[in-house]
Amino acid sequence: MLATYSSKIILSIGAHIHHIEAMAPQSVTVPNVNVVQVIVPSISPVFGNNPGVSLLQIDPTNLKIDEMTFKFF
Repeated sequence: MLATYSSKIILSIGAHIHHIEAMAPQSVTVPNVNVVQVIVPSISPVFGNNPGVSLLQIDPTNLKIDEMTFKFF
């Protein structure tokens, strides 16, 4: 699916590993996929996690990310 729509995808958002991580996954079977993936923080303090929230500002004219902000509590 990422290969089919990679020209339209601006970001892949995943969760939840209790911290922030940004990556550019590569595939052996589909090597031409060029999609950035951001793993966002958990919002739960259970098990000693550091809860946080993520805010993305996307420019409506070109659908590119202007700013990414993360806040932890």
